[in-house]
Amino acid sequence: MNRLKPSLVRQIFVLFVIAFLGFLIFKEIVPFLSGILGAITLYVILKKWMSNLVARGWKKTWAAVLLMVASFIGILVLSSTYCYYAFFQNWTGHCQF
Repeated sequence: MNRLKPSLVRQIFVLFVIAFLGFLIFKEIVPFLSGILGAITLYVILKKWMSNLVARGWKKTWAAVLLMVASFIGILVLSSTYCYYAFFQNWTGHCQF
């Protein structure tokens, strides 16, 4: 009868442990995926504007601060406008974030 080598059993066990830990890490990261995807989206959108500001002589720090504040205000204005119309203008939409 052929017996499994202890080194093979150890390798299979380590693979199962790695797969299980990978599953647990992915399961715990899922709630953060929307934030990560949003950050990547903002990076792609604002990358060109950042390079334009730096090319005009702005320091990178001040250009980044300006773009962060502008994107924050833009997102805040858009979401608050949506909520205003959803609640006070009798739209059928719901303002749930």
